[in-house]
Amino acid sequence: MNYWAQQIKMIEKQASDQKVKEIKKNKKRLQKFI
Repeated sequence: MNYWAQQIKMIEKQASDQKVKEIKKNKKRLQKFI
């Protein structure tokens, strides 16, 4: 795999990790109201 493909994969992984964190945070926030 070439350098740029690796960079893109890393960025995508970080982005999805970030999304997961956001979703978990939002779930916690919503559970307070339930």
